[in-house]
Amino acid sequence: MDVTKLSPAPWFAYGKQLCSGNVLAEFESETDAIAAALARNALDVLLRRGDTFLLCRTDDGRCWMVDGPNGWITGSWSNPFTALVEADKKYAANVEGAHASGRE
Repeated sequence: MDVTKLSPAPWFAYGKQLCSGNVLAEFESETDAIAAALARNALDVLLRRGDTFLLCRTDDGRCWMVDGPNGWITGSWSNPFTALVEADKKYAANVEGAHASGRE
């Protein structure tokens, strides 16, 4: 797959529609549209962060965690897609945001 041909992230669900500036697809359910948007946004994190974000499953197998370039990113999530997207948001706000504002 040529990922350069994908519409830019973020993707989002609007009802049963998958959108990124315009409607990309329509699904049978809103749940399916939400899952597709989440998967695409997780792919975006993987492409941007590369191997600086390591996805790990907890020992009991119930949660996912993310080890970032500066250590574990606080949180545990029920699926790997949400783990990547939410960890990326936290990292951008707390680490990259601190660097940009001089709060490091």
